[in-house]
Amino acid sequence: MENISEEFIRSMVPRVKCAGCGEPYHQEDITAVSRHDDTWLVNVTCGACRVRSLIAAAVKPGEGPRPSSRVPTDLTPEERPRFTKPVDSGDVLAMHYYLDGFDGDFKTLFSPPPS
Repeated sequence: MENISEEFIRSMVPRVKCAGCGEPYHQEDITAVSRHDDTWLVNVTCGACRVRSLIAAAVKPGEGPRPSSRVPTDLTPEERPRFTKPVDSGDVLAMHYYLDGFDGDFKTLFSPPPS
């Protein structure tokens, strides 16, 4: 390890889960690619499914992990109420009925409707 900052990055990445399979990363899955000031680029390869990802991590010197009251999201403030309401039993039942009749044709499902 070059310094305490890389050690800190390596200790934080295992808290991130693979986007492909949901497994956490391990120390051997992590390669620091570059560093510019307080920003690191880290390449991770999932040991379980082999999906590769690039993580950008910004670390201020002298700061360790701290709890965050904000959940990372790409939703706009206007979209949040629509997509952040809790899932209830009616939602689960509706999805069950939908999937029970679904034929597996994702191409048609995600194609725009004919005009």
